[in-house]
Amino acid sequence: MAAARIVDPQVNACTWVRFEVLPDPLPGDHFIGTGTTASNDDVQNLTVPCNAGEYGCRAIPKFRMRAA
Repeated sequence: MAAARIVDPQVNACTWVRFEVLPDPLPGDHFIGTGTTASNDDVQNLTVPCNAGEYGCRAIPKFRMRAA
């Protein structure tokens, strides 16, 4: 796990936050999960599915990355 640097401040409590992290992966396919910790130390759970409308979704988004 690596800490990320916030790129832009959060506009309000319901907006996404841009960040950057400089991974140093081995060559191959990898998945990156973007979980967060709230100011009250509440964390996103890896096993929470998104609801149909994705409103209030607490699932951690996952992105595929291929390193050469």
